[in-house]
Amino acid sequence: MATIAKPASLSMLGSFQSELDSDAQYSDDDNDILYNTGTAVAHRREADEPDADLALINRKFSTQVSLSGAAPIDQDALDIKSIAAALKSEVSEYNIRAAAVIRKHMCLKDVDKAAKDVMSINIALETMKSYLVDPSSSSDLLYQTEWAITNMCAGSTDTTSVIVNAGFIEPLASLLTHEDGAVRVQAAWALGNICGDNEQFRNLVLETKRALYDILHIWHGDFKRQQDRPLAMEIAAWAASNMFRYKGLDWDAVSQIPQVVYQILCETRNPQVLLECAWALQRIFKVKPEDFKLVDAEFCKTLNNILAHLLDEYKHAVDSDLEHDDYGQLIAAFLKIFANITSKDDPLELQMVLDSGLPYLLSGCLNIANNRIIRGEALVVVENILAGTPAQVDEVIRRQEGMIKSLLVIISGLGVQKGYKCQRLDAFSAMHNIVVKKNFDHINILVQQSAVEMLCLFMQALISPTPPSHDPMVLIQVIDTIYTIMLVGDAHSEQGGRSFLTEISGMRSHDAFFIFQAAHYALPALLARDRHKQSDDTSQRDTKGVNAESLKRKAQRRLGALMERVCRSEYDAWYTKELGQCVNEFGGMQVDNDAV
Repeated sequence: MATIAKPASLSMLGSFQSELDSDAQYSDDDNDILYNTGTAVAHRREADEPDADLALINRKFSTQVSLSGAAPIDQDALDIKSIAAALKSEVSEYNIRAAAVIRKHMCLKDVDKAAKDVMSINIALETMKSYLVDPSSSSDLLYQTEWAITNMCAGSTDTTSVIVNAGFIEPLASLLTHEDGAVRVQAAWALGNICGDNEQFRNLVLETKRALYDILHIWHGDFKRQQDRPLAMEIAAWAASNMFRYKGLDWDAVSQIPQVVYQILCETRNPQVLLECAWALQRIFKVKPEDFKLVDAEFCKTLNNILAHLLDEYKHAVDSDLEHDDYGQLIAAFLKIFANITSKDDPLELQMVLDSGLPYLLSGCLNIANNRIIRGEALVVVENILAGTPAQVDEVIRRQEGMIKSLLVIISGLGVQKGYKCQRLDAFSAMHNIVVKKNFDHINILVQQSAVEMLCLFMQALISPTPPSHDPMVLIQVIDTIYTIMLVGDAHSEQGGRSFLTEISGMRSHDAFFIFQAAHYALPALLARDRHKQSDDTSQRDTKGVNAESLKRKAQRRLGALMERVCRSEYDAWYTKELGQCVNEFGGMQVDNDAV
């Protein structure tokens, strides 16, 4: 049912252009840049939705396993004449037999073809609907009929439309409070498939009296088999998730859903139920209006406790060489909830997340190097947390030094498996949220943990193979991050404090060479792209209010000042000459070699 999304690539690069734009108006004096970087901000992002194909699968599903233990029907093709006669019979056993044959046929792989076969029996749908509204219908007859309808609604929109237009929503909704738990669950299952088809059908279900409330509470009441109660919880959470799949939602009508899903979370540790609850909650927090406050300290603590339990189970399974993929999916799903909560600029909610103890668990998640999904989702949450207030970032950095070490190790590529390079981009994005605040104490912690050297290893990977396949903006962003570290140290030293000049100028010569190579590739590509946006009149500004000359001056100034501190080797003159040629070729500018 639920599926796990692929981690996204670096999300914050798009706004770097705005930082360049805003800075272009200021003085060329390097000492002014630290306080004149304009709109550079920390970045947050939401958890990713599933790929389109996976999301399509997740919105509907059919059932081939009987809740009531009904015997299988050994018949592959429909005998239309016999089934029609059995459907019309006044003998209940014949009705049940006919409904069971139709149900079995609807379990075939091609749902739409099977549905057409059933609909070719002229009286089939009308008779099946009459079973659902007849008070004398047995639980077995209701169950077999609902099962067939459920699988029809798991097909295409055309097939589901036939069921909706035939008036099945209200009869199904009336069975949500049936005394038989299997009947309640199957009714909710069918309605969940209808809701998952499109916005219009979902709204029809929501407009049906008490339908939503009763769907959410099908797990209450008696079940002939107690093992069926977890399935009822699973279907309730899955149907709730489908309510938030489409836009145009009346939030007042669905305000009860988060609390019920939370109640289900508190009732069970069944893995499949937890997974559906997690998907429901991550969708809720992705689309909820800002004025709907759903997060409190107890809620965050509960989520954190569940995540801790899942991480323990995952570690035990790995250590015991047992199957652990299901736990990996569960952990990622709960991390998605935290990602969507922390993606909002709400310091109070973020503080409740921090107080729950989540940063400690995130440090552990970052060290799970052999599971791309867990580490990828954890990096999204870390990025959002490090976009918090200075006090919140300080709390994380000082209490969770292991998290910062893990980020830097991932950025460097050490311990990152082949094919997981997007994790290095995500880790850099999280670290950028620390640097962009320009807090000396925080940046000092990064520098003491070899952040500059790790960034050079990152650049080495970005410019290899040749030509680089990454967006040049990534390289510019990395260079600018090192540059910001340098300027924060310079400003601190002017006030009698410590500078980072030793760390930066003391880098090995091949580290300096990688910075130069990155600049040599990225600067021309960036300038060429900007030049393409400009008109023939270089003084004409684009929609962001910046011209090519301003951009080139900004790039020249930053790269030149950085290279001055980095290039402390016998190749100084060569670096200067090549960098000057690089800038001049793409703008006709004269580089001030003395400044470089």
